[in-house]
Amino acid sequence: MARRKERLEELAHKLGNARAVALDLSKPGAAAELLADIAAAGEQVELLVNNAGFGLIGRFAELDAPRQRQMIDLNVGTLTELCRAVAPQMIERKSGAILNVASTAAFQPGPKMAVYFATKAFVLSLSEALHEELKPHGIKVSCLCPGPTRTEF
Repeated sequence: MARRKERLEELAHKLGNARAVALDLSKPGAAAELLADIAAAGEQVELLVNNAGFGLIGRFAELDAPRQRQMIDLNVGTLTELCRAVAPQMIERKSGAILNVASTAAFQPGPKMAVYFATKAFVLSLSEALHEELKPHGIKVSCLCPGPTRTEF
């Protein structure tokens, strides 16, 4: 996924055997919509890379409360929904992999980014738990915790 449809389509073209799906994962029901699109195309998820997310910088009590909730919903809620949506089919096939992208923020508190850091701690904790739960079914679950990275974030 990407924030711009053109970038998705360009990447899909470069990959060859790929299809772009432009969808705002921060919207309610987006995870279900994505999985329905995949099923309608006769596809299945072999590898889920949960990388959608955003962060806010500022004092907790001064940041826009609805925007903080949107961050929680995307960084935690949608990621969890997508893991839950693909796990049963992976268990049935006894194969698959999930890569959840957190951050080094997962390992510490983050003044002026408190909610963002907390969402990343959730991602790490969930990933570690799913790793243990799904390992007996042949499914690999990992969590990537990159440090500062130059992006459009």
